[in-house]
Amino acid sequence: DWSSDVCSSDLADVVVAVVATYFVVCVAWLVVSVLKRSVGDYGLLEGWIGPQYFADYSHGFVRRGLPGAVLGLLSDRSPRAVLVAMWVLTFAALAGVVVVAGRLLARLRNGARTHIPLLLAVIVVSPISVSEIVLDPGRYDFIGIIAAAGFVGVGLLRQKWLVLVLAALVAAVAVAGEELLLVFVVPLVLLCVRRVSVQPIPRARVLRIVGVVLAPALVLAALSALMRPSASFVASMLAGAGHPPTEVYNSATVLRLSLSDEIRLAYDWSRGLPNMVLSAVVWLAVYSTAVGAVAVLLPRAVQGYWRAAGYFALVALGLGLVGVDNRRWWTLAFLVQLAYAAMAPPGDQPEQLSTWCARRRIRAEVVVPALALVVALVTYDLPLTTIFVSDVANHDYLVGLDRVWRAPLHWLVGRV
Repeated sequence: DWSSDVCSSDLADVVVAVVATYFVVCVAWLVVSVLKRSVGDYGLLEGWIGPQYFADYSHGFVRRGLPGAVLGLLSDRSPRAVLVAMWVLTFAALAGVVVVAGRLLARLRNGARTHIPLLLAVIVVSPISVSEIVLDPGRYDFIGIIAAAGFVGVGLLRQKWLVLVLAALVAAVAVAGEELLLVFVVPLVLLCVRRVSVQPIPRARVLRIVGVVLAPALVLAALSALMRPSASFVASMLAGAGHPPTEVYNSATVLRLSLSDEIRLAYDWSRGLPNMVLSAVVWLAVYSTAVGAVAVLLPRAVQGYWRAAGYFALVALGLGLVGVDNRRWWTLAFLVQLAYAAMAPPGDQPEQLSTWCARRRIRAEVVVPALALVVALVTYDLPLTTIFVSDVANHDYLVGLDRVWRAPLHWLVGRV
């Protein structure tokens, strides 16, 4: 028995060392990739997101107008200024991931130090984390990642009034950037309210306080749902970004769509329900394994961890019906779930997944992260939008996997 335990321990150390090495190479590769992409515009202004930076509040409220309004105050919104703003937002989102991951790693100070590289690898290598930010720079949705990091920082404060005021501000800024982010910030606001409560308070009172804190965000979300920009204003956004006035779908023209129109757009883009279901199932598997890996690597269970994970999964599934960028929604779900885990107090019960694995003599802290990393690497090259059944059946997505697996090492030591 003793020899088997020693062998098992040595194997675990080897696995951790290999993962740590690959993780370091991946981090270096991602940093260089981002820096290389930021040198040129890569057609960002001419792409889907470009016109969004020409929205502002000069003709009244317009949903998702915050990035453009801030840019208009700070610059002349020249192509160069817009490009800089896109990359500032991208790097701010990457910094947000660092803040959330750093706070989460702080929970490992009293746990197993060997879990640190595994946890970092799960976060960095996952296709619903850093890679989404790198591959799709300039997205206004990244404000949600920055907001998640902001809530983590707010949760560290001790003054009750300051926590509530800043939580209201962060939530409002997130919703002004993208109204759909409201559903992501609600659990984080709830954590902030509970954190400032010196003693347990009735649920009804907690909900009232949460409602007050979320009031500005709720107003902005309601305005976003009710108000539509004029056709002339959308035309000015297209002209500012250099898009032809006849272009049908981009970040400016969708501002005039109703919810039913956006659902129809997602359905038409995905070419039917089977492709939408496949996308949802694949990203749910990626999300579930990553969330499970984080759970077993933390030294103590987190209060409400699995309830929050289920909630964010349902949010991502629902938003997949409205927007075709499924990978983007699952990235937000995963990173906000990490922020929740970093903010929530530890529980007094053993981690449920670890207990389930222990009953079956499975080393959860090795097997579950390994499974998450395998799933992450296999799905890393999947598209940012819909996953099509025909492409999977024809193995089109598998062609790029070898390149993805080898890319960091290729960059480091040449062709391998």
